[in-house]
Amino acid sequence: MENKDKESSGPKIIIMSESPSLEQAQELVGGRVERILLPDGRRMLVDEEGAFPKCLDINLAASVLAAQPIVGDAIILDEGVGENEW
Repeated sequence: MENKDKESSGPKIIIMSESPSLEQAQELVGGRVERILLPDGRRMLVDEEGAFPKCLDINLAASVLAAQPIVGDAIILDEGVGENEW
């Protein structure tokens, strides 16, 4: 499974070419996973409790890609990855 960190400090974006298991995704985002469909058709996985009650830092790069506020670490699945998984 390939993943690449796109930021070195603060909330991260991790790009994956293979779909992680639910457990792997939960570990990477730090909690319960929420899937977000990006405007370009890819999927982003984030911590669904990141804003409340956890109050994680805003992830500016992920927020721009998602066209909505995103907090904490985010996983971006390459196009076509994870479409029919969990």
